[in-house]
Amino acid sequence: MTCPKCNGTGKRQYIDVYGNSQDIWLECELCSGKGYLTNDEWRKTCSAEEFAEWLSDVMYACMRCGKSDGESVCHIRQCILDKEEAVEWLKEKHNE
Repeated sequence: MTCPKCNGTGKRQYIDVYGNSQDIWLECELCSGKGYLTNDEWRKTCSAEEFAEWLSDVMYACMRCGKSDGESVCHIRQCILDKEEAVEWLKEKHNE
């Protein structure tokens, strides 16, 4: 997912205390200069309601799939079976 704060550039223009933009570019603090959001960064931008809806959709898809192969109706296209896999998924680039 392209970072909504920097539009994928990884940088933002410095704005002084008076609201004037300067010819100084800083690293985007939302995406840490990558230009995209990881799943963990995306999760932090959601409201509680948005994340609950997404989580509900994933859990329903897992219940319907029952395969542990991430290929059927999975929203994240992989099965997360333990903590290590969850951490790995959180570090990946978020896909809408």
